[in-house]
Amino acid sequence: MRSLSTRTLLILLLITLAGCSGAATPTPPTPTRGSPAPPAAALPTRPAAPAEQPAAPPAAPAEQPAESPPAASEDRSTPELALASYFNAITRQDYARAYAYWEQPPGNADLATFAAGFADTAAVRPFVGLPVAVDVGAGNAYAAMPTLLVVRHTDGSIETLQGCYVAHRTNIDPGQRDWSLRQAEITPGPLDPAGLVRPAAQCGEVNAAGLDFADTAAPIATLASYYAAIGRQDYARAYGYWRSAPDGADEAAFAAGFADTADVRVYVDPAFVNDAAAGGQFSQTAALVVARHGDGSLETLSGCYALSRPNAGNFDPPAEQPWLLHSASIAAVALAQLPAALSAQECRP
Repeated sequence: MRSLSTRTLLILLLITLAGCSGAATPTPPTPTRGSPAPPAAALPTRPAAPAEQPAAPPAAPAEQPAESPPAASEDRSTPELALASYFNAITRQDYARAYAYWEQPPGNADLATFAAGFADTAAVRPFVGLPVAVDVGAGNAYAAMPTLLVVRHTDGSIETLQGCYVAHRTNIDPGQRDWSLRQAEITPGPLDPAGLVRPAAQCGEVNAAGLDFADTAAPIATLASYYAAIGRQDYARAYGYWRSAPDGADEAAFAAGFADTADVRVYVDPAFVNDAAAGGQFSQTAALVVARHGDGSLETLSGCYALSRPNAGNFDPPAEQPWLLHSASIAAVALAQLPAALSAQECRP
């Protein structure tokens, strides 16, 4: 068993915040089942079924040397970025900043108790399932985010938790547009690919097929739109989100690549890595793709997506250009190796 501090962390993550009875948790719309599939450009030839989890866990790793913390990131303009900023604060051990992201203290804990819950936590990497459903009404907006957490402890061991975070903001005051964390239902344990494809228990029965999402103003929005189009079997629109033909495939070959997939969901690290080059901008993120094939089998893949857009000043008159998919480096990973792969994955423009 883990130390008391880890148990405290899990308790804090598993709570449903007190005092939320005045505002109901949003229930994302229930979609009809589509037949989405992972992108042809991102999928290698389908391998044999991944190895099962090992019967016995490996020996506990040795204590790891301290690493430099990531640069501070503070952005609450979207639900996904608010969650990324929250865990950036946790990883930097800036617990006062992390504590302030909650509308109400988790489990009514004071700051000292909250901070103690992360005593054996070295880093937390969140992955958010796209698209994210946002429910708006009565002056409020709620975003239910399917979430996978990859936690690296101070002894080097890696733990996964999956479930849902709900973010909230008011739409009444135009000057107050920051998102805050309202509640969380996160369960520790081995990765559950079926629950990642359809995270109904925590975030409502929502999948890419149920959301007609089309937005290319930001890299994460383009990826969400891409998978929404695939979920609706709108392969022509999905194909159009690529800056150039993926793997040189024409539209018919691209669509044919989805024949064996019944369902799919992409999870991304919301902290995209951005860079500028001559005449354009580039952005990359780590991603997890979970696909259910027509025979019911599940496949997990991880790697990086890269997106790009030319600068507005390159056009006459100047005009903002859409973010489009530039490349994908995604490969199948056996379930047993996936937590370590996601924890270590680095994506650079």
